[in-house]
Amino acid sequence: MTEALLQARNLHKRFGGLEALTDVSLTITAGAIVGIIGPNGAGKSTLIDILSGATRPNSGEVSLEGRNLHGTDISARARLGLFRTFQHTRPSEELTVSDILRLAEAAPAGSGRGASRYSARSALAAFDLAMHADRPTAILPYGLQKVVNIAAIAICGPRVLLLDEPFAGVEQAEIERLTAIIRILQSAGVGIGLVEHNIPSVMALCGSVVVLDSGRIIFEGRPDAARDDQRVQVAYLGRGAQAGVHG
Repeated sequence: MTEALLQARNLHKRFGGLEALTDVSLTITAGAIVGIIGPNGAGKSTLIDILSGATRPNSGEVSLEGRNLHGTDISARARLGLFRTFQHTRPSEELTVSDILRLAEAAPAGSGRGASRYSARSALAAFDLAMHADRPTAILPYGLQKVVNIAAIAICGPRVLLLDEPFAGVEQAEIERLTAIIRILQSAGVGIGLVEHNIPSVMALCGSVVVLDSGRIIFEGRPDAARDDQRVQVAYLGRGAQAGVHG
């Protein structure tokens, strides 16, 4: 049986009178890529914020390898092996690619963190970054900035990685590069949650998807079945997104 790494149970989140999430449960297992999709305003960002520790739910719980994460923030969860990316990168104007990877290598290890396969030096080669080693990250193309970010996380030995729209604003060549890197992490047994609007990439990468609409899960299962599910089609079509569902 595949090892369950990250589990969310019965999450509820309200912002004032708005019910952002209602009874949402999710499991990410070792080596699995789970897509988290839905129309704008469906609750995807709220869910990834709760899973990563950026936001606390009103009720429900999140656990990592059986450990309840209640009361732990993003930094504490990272030390336990739960990492996330953000949709928009904010690179330093001064730090080079090598600087960032060396900082990741020097980060203190957490007791629950996965074993890293990479040093700063080996990550430059593994993620095809050697030619950019001495360049400030801020001047790199946007897709490459995201590659550097994921490479730094890989050095830290993640158990679970939550990706927040990694393909947004990225050219096709860099999408293919990011896809290959995600596959490398998957093959190392990292559990991955992928929040993404690029449906073709979701279909290609994910073994299963969770579809949210108005803060509720309306579908769980295979990506191809989600595409043909009437509830999913209504959720997207009602917002003029037929191309997104079938793209």
